[in-house]
Amino acid sequence: MNTPDSTPQTDSESEKKIVWNDEALRSHYANVVNVVGGREEISLLFGQSRNWKPEEQEVIVDLSHKMVLSPLSAKRLAFILSRAVAAYEQAYGAIDIGFKP
Repeated sequence: MNTPDSTPQTDSESEKKIVWNDEALRSHYANVVNVVGGREEISLLFGQSRNWKPEEQEVIVDLSHKMVLSPLSAKRLAFILSRAVAAYEQAYGAIDIGFKP
């Protein structure tokens, strides 16, 4: 298989064909994400919240995955994610995240 839409893509910067190999791909669920980083790398931390009662004062998150990105890759991810969220909201309505970014 290739990408989720099964279409080989071209990197517009270099015009190289990108073939997505998903043979080792594994799916994991996360309902919590955090970002930490410094000058050389930005890390995405993924996990699951154990809490299901809104009145609980402490939230316990079991971290399961850490994805380390270069700042360039992180910026590209931010761009792609913002476009994906905008398309989702266009189709299904605004997502309330509890504060104004």
